Amino acid sequence: MLYFARIIGFLTFLLLVTGTSDASQSEMIQLEVNGDFGAAFSGDCRIVSGKMPVKRYRIEGKVPATYWLPGDAVSCSLQKSKMAERLEAKITRGNVVEVQQISMPPLRWILVTSSGPWGSAKGTSSAARPLWQ
Repeated sequence: MLYFARIIGFLTFLLLVTGTSDASQSEMIQLEVNGDFGAAFSGDCRIVSGKMPVKRYRIEGKVPATYWLPGDAVSCSLQKSKMAERLEAKITRGNVVEVQQISMPPLRWILVTSSGPWGSAKGTSSAARPLWQ
């Protein structure tokens, strides 16, 4: 029995040291949505992870909200439900804020993009829905 316990302990150690999958190699990217408390929003996020196809996810919620996105890069387009409210989107990777964007009235849309295959991190606010680039 002690023999099997040592083997299991050794295998567990190897898994912790080397990792087992591509997912363990990717960082989690944090998307924080803040602004006027309780403000409703919705939108889409594109997530790039290695050589995998780009995945598109629909998100919606109320401020404040935090999402952890598994991937190498993200681009999120968010719409606030009421034009008179303030919405803020922030992308953080490894405790470093890559981009932070605020949408003040009358602007309704926010686009935040982490650094990735499309270039450096950036953010914009607009009255109309931004086009995917």
